[in-house]
Amino acid sequence: MGYSSTLDEIRVLHRAVVGTDDAVADPLGTSRLFYVVGGIPDQTGTRAANGDWRALNINRFGGLTPERQAILIGSLTTASATTTADLGSATNIAYYKNAQVLIDVTGTGGTASTLTVYVDSRLDGTTYMNIAAGTIMTTASRQVITLQKVHSANASTIITDLAGAGTVRNVGWSDDIQVRYTIAGTTANFDCRVWLNLIG
Repeated sequence: MGYSSTLDEIRVLHRAVVGTDDAVADPLGTSRLFYVVGGIPDQTGTRAANGDWRALNINRFGGLTPERQAILIGSLTTASATTTADLGSATNIAYYKNAQVLIDVTGTGGTASTLTVYVDSRLDGTTYMNIAAGTIMTTASRQVITLQKVHSANASTIITDLAGAGTVRNVGWSDDIQVRYTIAGTTANFDCRVWLNLIG
């Protein structure tokens, strides 16, 4: 017996198991049988902080596929300061396993100018705490801070202040990441962009 559509397949299966064509028009809504005929399911993404869509990717065999997403956290244009200030944040990122913070400095000015980037997360869902600090930057260059969600077992980390330059603490992150920066020097200023590269 031949058939030409998915609905025809459902009718054949329904008739074979139940013995009638009842409720074939909406088999999942009214029938007690659940049919899995095949195909690729629709995916509904959720918004990340920068408005990009992301979805938990499932291949046709039901396995998870690694996902990468780059989010522009923020940018500085001739930014000058002597204190630490917020640059930007990303939310709804708890399920990612690894992350990289890319600092791309395209211009500097002033005397003895330095830029340090800090990465924070709210492990308790309320208060940010520092989990990493980048190496001090003085010229136009790029730097990558690599973060891991899971660290070595049986480790304890006391956090009382900002991490030292070039330090990634033995701490993962929660549902969000915040990036801050400090600029120091005489009439110091920096042009830069900071990206968060997330890996599923």
